[in-house]
Amino acid sequence: MKSSRSLEQQRAILINSPNPLERLEVVLELRETLFASGSSDATKELLETIKNDMTGEVVIGTAFACAHPPEHHASKFRDMTMSFFERSGSRSTSGGAPLLRLAYVAAFEKDIPTLKAMVSKRDEFDTGVDRIQEIAAALESNNTDFVFRVMAWSEGLDRQYQPQFLQPLRVVAGADTFLPGLQSAVEYIRRTRQYK
Repeated sequence: MKSSRSLEQQRAILINSPNPLERLEVVLELRETLFASGSSDATKELLETIKNDMTGEVVIGTAFACAHPPEHHASKFRDMTMSFFERSGSRSTSGGAPLLRLAYVAAFEKDIPTLKAMVSKRDEFDTGVDRIQEIAAALESNNTDFVFRVMAWSEGLDRQYQPQFLQPLRVVAGADTFLPGLQSAVEYIRRTRQYK
């Protein structure tokens, strides 16, 4: 999926396009760049998308796409993620919880030490920190269903879930677990009106 778009064109689409499918296509282009070269620019755009996108499917889908970069780029990606986490406010331009959103990648990687490090770097009353603690506890109990429910609830997917927005992610390893897992979480929340 080699892109002929410049970074500036990709950024403009991520910021301005009303089409979630188009934004996720750019996410996959940036993911390819990140995974091939460890590009700091690609990483920055992906993390900004996770923090600030207006569509929950794009936020969760981007975090899923960023999980498990090649080992020779993984530590740089984690370092940049932690730097974003430390500098972020507890509210994003989209009204979401950027601290929680930035933890989604670690959640998909089942990286409990990183999740606990994130919690230790913030005030317990910062928006989303309590849910990061819940995700870490769920992963310690091997309860990935609960992790999906936290994400779906936090992004409001129970109100207007659009699974077709996630279709570009079918090419990402693990999509055969991710897509049904998120769908099941949305159905659970709709049925019970809670994520716990």
